[in-house]
Amino acid sequence: MEETKYNAAETKPETAAPEEELPEEDETEEDEDFEALLKPKRKHNIPGIIVGLLTVGLAVYGLFCLISLGLNAYLENREQKRLSAYEGYYTFLIPAAAIDIEPYEDVTVANMSELVEMSVWSVLSSELDPAQMEYEGDELILPQAKVETAYRSFFGGERAIVHTTVQGYGYEFVYDEAAACYRIPLTTITPIYTPVITSAEAVGNSVVLTVGLRSVGMYEQDPKTGELTPPEPDKYLRVTLRNAAGGWYMSSVRSSGIPEVA
Repeated sequence: MEETKYNAAETKPETAAPEEELPEEDETEEDEDFEALLKPKRKHNIPGIIVGLLTVGLAVYGLFCLISLGLNAYLENREQKRLSAYEGYYTFLIPAAAIDIEPYEDVTVANMSELVEMSVWSVLSSELDPAQMEYEGDELILPQAKVETAYRSFFGGERAIVHTTVQGYGYEFVYDEAAACYRIPLTTITPIYTPVITSAEAVGNSVVLTVGLRSVGMYEQDPKTGELTPPEPDKYLRVTLRNAAGGWYMSSVRSSGIPEVA
């Protein structure tokens, strides 16, 4: 009987190849992702945003109002200063506008009757004390000396006054040479125009005023506010006031066109 030989190499079981190790899943990241899904999503606070925008808007509006009020106050103050600077000039202009004075190049060639009329108007528009005035019947007795003082304050001493009866619009100032006075009727005397200064320009020792003449009693009332709106000037004058001998005098009055608005 043949003996069976044992071949160890043939009978040795094959060793299985080692399995590849799979990477371990990161349980921590999975947990975090899962928790993130469970958390409620953050919502935008719409009401808060609206309130914030409104707050910013109101703050900007408030700043604008403050700037606007400050600017208006500045402009109003500047206008008041401008009017205050012009105030002294109206002493000359109110009587001149009241009689609608004729233009003249120099006081030496001006209409004397109008210069006298303007002087009388000046005295009448000043603060007279009725108790100190003299009356005869329905007339006010205005001393000649008062008219002469007013004349010199307007026109200086370059041309002497020549007293004369003045015929105005609806009135008459009668000169009484014997009594050295003017007889003024005790009736309502309405000026023809009122003046408004639009500009003043210094030229050497003179000031040149651009003056608008507005009709009296032509103001219009705003139906909403009730405020009175002055009319536009009917015409304009260029009035030159000259500084001489320590005073201001009306040296010339010229016609002018409508001034340009800057």
